[in-house]
Amino acid sequence: MFSNRRVPAATSRLNMNSQAGFGAILFARSRMPVHVGYRFSHISNGGTTGRNPGLQVHQAVIGVRVKRLR
Repeated sequence: MFSNRRVPAATSRLNMNSQAGFGAILFARSRMPVHVGYRFSHISNGGTTGRNPGLQVHQAVIGVRVKRLR
């Protein structure tokens, strides 16, 4: 990622984003299956400058999909 400002301040405009996650579909054969998951994201400049505080983000994902009736 490249920003027009240093993010965080006094670090670098260039940052990298690494992500990993997993999920599942509950009630997959029903009319409204439920999607649940987790994602971890790490954002940092990868040591390209002297200061590299990094940012860890944890996300919980919940969703529903409505299928058409046949």
